[in-house]
Amino acid sequence: TSPEALPRSYYPDAEPVAYQTEGSRLTLTPPPQRWTQQQHEIEIVMGEDTGRVDLYHKITNTGAWAQEFAPWCLSVLAPGGVEVVPMPNRPTGLLHNRKLTLWDYTKMNDARVTWGDKYILLRQDPAADRAFKIGLDSQHGWAAYFNHGDVMLKKFDIIAGAAYPDEGMNFETYTSAVFLEMESLGAYQKVAPGESEEHHESWELIPDLAFPGTEEADIEAVLSPYVD
Repeated sequence: TSPEALPRSYYPDAEPVAYQTEGSRLTLTPPPQRWTQQQHEIEIVMGEDTGRVDLYHKITNTGAWAQEFAPWCLSVLAPGGVEVVPMPNRPTGLLHNRKLTLWDYTKMNDARVTWGDKYILLRQDPAADRAFKIGLDSQHGWAAYFNHGDVMLKKFDIIAGAAYPDEGMNFETYTSAVFLEMESLGAYQKVAPGESEEHHESWELIPDLAFPGTEEADIEAVLSPYVD
C-alpha cells in the first residue's frame, strides 16, 4: 500500500499463498497481514486469444479501526530496457496541466532520463548505481517498456476526481542498477473495518516491437495502435 513507509510497506512476504483456479481465472490470496491488519488478494484473468492479462487488486481492512491507504501495484522488469511514459496534455490555458513528483535521491540531470514534450523516456542501466524515481498524475493510463525486441504494456484505471498519494500521483516509476519498476496506484482513501479497496490494471506483451529511438513521432507511430 501507498504512501510508502518503513516498516509498514515491508511486511515479509514469506508464507505460502493460497490459490483458486476457474477457467482462465486465477485468484491468489496470501495469509492476512497480522501486523498491518490487511488482507491482500490478486485476481488474474488471462486473455484467451491475446497476450493480455487483467489484474484485480483488492485490499481489505481486517483491523478494528479505519485505515487510509492506496493500492500500490509494482511491476518489476528486467534490466536493459527503455520505458515510455506519456506526458499529460490537458488543455488548461493559463493554468498548470500536470504534476511531477521527485524523490530526494532523484537527479533532474540523470543521464537515464529524457524529458520530452510528449513522453518521458527512462532507460534501465545496469552500470548506474544511483536510484531514480518520479511520479506523475497520468492522464492516459498507460506506460510501456521496450526490452529484448518486445514491449510490456501496462494499462491502469484512473478515477476522475479521486485523491491519490504522494501529492496526487497515480503512476510512479523507479529504476536502479538491478531493475525498473512501473507502478500504478489506486485512489487514496479511508477504508473502514471490513471494507475493501480495489484497483484494476492490465499487462500486455507485444512481441517483435523494437524501440524506435528517441524521436517522439516514431514512438507515437509504433505505440498508437496499442494505446489509442
